[in-house]
Amino acid sequence: MLRPLAGALGALVVALGLGSPALAAAGAGPLGQTTSTATHFDTVADMKAASGLSGTVVTDGDEEAGDGSGMTFQITSTLPEGALGGIAVSLSDGQYAVPQGLATSPSTSPDPEAVEDLLSRARTFAEAGDDLVWDSSRLTPLSGEVVHSTMSRPYAVTCSSFVGMALAGWDYSHTTYVADENSQVGYGVDFGGVLEDKGFWSANNLASWFYANGDVWLGSEGGYEPGDVLFFSEQDPRGQSDSVQADDVFFGNVYHTAIYLGDNQLIHSTGPSADGGVVVTQFWASLEADLSFVARPSWGTPPASSPPPRMRARTRPGVRRTVRARTLRLARTLRLPTTRVQRTPGRGRRDGSGGGRGGPGPGCPAGPPGRGR
Repeated sequence: MLRPLAGALGALVVALGLGSPALAAAGAGPLGQTTSTATHFDTVADMKAASGLSGTVVTDGDEEAGDGSGMTFQITSTLPEGALGGIAVSLSDGQYAVPQGLATSPSTSPDPEAVEDLLSRARTFAEAGDDLVWDSSRLTPLSGEVVHSTMSRPYAVTCSSFVGMALAGWDYSHTTYVADENSQVGYGVDFGGVLEDKGFWSANNLASWFYANGDVWLGSEGGYEPGDVLFFSEQDPRGQSDSVQADDVFFGNVYHTAIYLGDNQLIHSTGPSADGGVVVTQFWASLEADLSFVARPSWGTPPASSPPPRMRARTRPGVRRTVRARTLRLARTLRLPTTRVQRTPGRGRRDGSGGGRGGPGPGCPAGPPGRGR
């Protein structure tokens, strides 16, 4: 939507860092009209619909003006290589809007104690084994629903809901997969009011949140450490799902997210063909080629009553679930052998549930939902 933009022509300032989203811009003239500084739009969707753009374009937000995820773009007729090619926005006239001024390295250092706690809790979801299955159509604990009393096993999980629960400071046994309420037991990220927002939990939404609130950089230069959150993009993330509509907009074209374990390993929810809802895999070259953003969480203080970092959820051997046939590209990629986290002998299996954004939502192999993130 075009809107008036008041004020005199000024300088365009791009700053990406903790608490500082992508841009502060000054300019004059109606939004969508080229000034001597840039062409301005409220959202990425508005920019995508435009044609005949050239030079510099500024968006005031991703899905809404002022949502913290505005960017500065350069219009080109050819798609750049690498991470920028993955996150460039395809315009209606066949041109591309390529993000500018993005950080290429982290601005903060990892917190070793918080990272150890995160990875330990993340592994409890992998240890749940066949109690969890990738499924974007059902509720997860992030919905606020008591999953174990309203759903049946295997419970649903997606890439973004798994990462979200781990970042919230939860382990498997302290979610409503098992308990009657979700409880923070370790270091957590303060997501504010979106933590149990049913419309929030998709991979591209999580990337957008970190872009607006955290330490984010382009992963093409590496620099990621254990505990960092990785995001993966491709030019047409709609190809990851047959449920996404043509006018959907994905922040940075992000379709998948994972936590980096170190030693070239990821822990993530990869798709319905995996051996469990959450698995540990190698960081395959085919997936690494799609790496776009990397985020380093900023941790709050853990609860005083936090259990030891090595606490594990109880699990029991489960009957292998029937693998649903899926032919989507990422699902095919992720059928490669995975490294299963060894379960604790003699333990009983527990509840689990998921489904992206707390409800039908984010896909990982199937692709995240676009608008309404």
